[in-house]
Amino acid sequence: MNTAERSWRVLFFPHYVFESVPVEAVQQNLRRIFTDWGLPRFLRVDNGQPWGSRSDLPSQLTLWLLGLGVEGMHNRPYHPTENARVERSHSTMKAWVEPQRCANLAALQQRLEEAARLQREVYPAIGGCSRSQAYTQLATNPRRYQPQQESQQWRIERVLAYLRCQRWVRKVDAGGRISLFNRNYFVTRRQAGQRVYVRVDPEQAAWVVENPQGQVLARPACPQLCARSICQLEVLYREPSRPRRGA
Repeated sequence: MNTAERSWRVLFFPHYVFESVPVEAVQQNLRRIFTDWGLPRFLRVDNGQPWGSRSDLPSQLTLWLLGLGVEGMHNRPYHPTENARVERSHSTMKAWVEPQRCANLAALQQRLEEAARLQREVYPAIGGCSRSQAYTQLATNPRRYQPQQESQQWRIERVLAYLRCQRWVRKVDAGGRISLFNRNYFVTRRQAGQRVYVRVDPEQAAWVVENPQGQVLARPACPQLCARSICQLEVLYREPSRPRRGA
């Protein structure tokens, strides 16, 4: 990255840590995009936050999208060519917009929107036609979405159908516990240091913990796997913030 590029990135994105963008902000922007273009059937994403998860469990955003009927397609780590068209589009957009010549963030946003419109509606990309002309169905997406009607479109059954096909491995700690979505669940101290297998029982809303022989060791409830917690992105347990001393 040259000095000029670094300077405009710092100007427009002072934190320059995109992984720290709150997952709630990503969700709200997705709602805006879905309102304009409808719900896709698949969403190709990378493995960083908030799309991926530090554990083998699906991210909160993935669960929310599944409830809307949108399946996440994760690229293999370190394989940007699996999303080559999007990567190339970003490069083209950067060349068209010339962010280093924008005076502020508002000017950059205006240029981005105009460049996107030209690329979508004017530029002869496919047999002399623009993308909008070649793919007229984009303007009439039958999978319409309205944020205020999300509760009517969202289905917990889609999430549970996905989870019931998954299986996770955990190592029982010295206290006889395992961790799932940052929550500790007691299994048995007799299994301390051993690996166990975990699946979801959708009918009972419970985790099923089994030893390698298939014997059920515990069935702790998982009430967080419900529509309210998933849609409000509260599945992952977060330590409550502590007030600062002297505040």
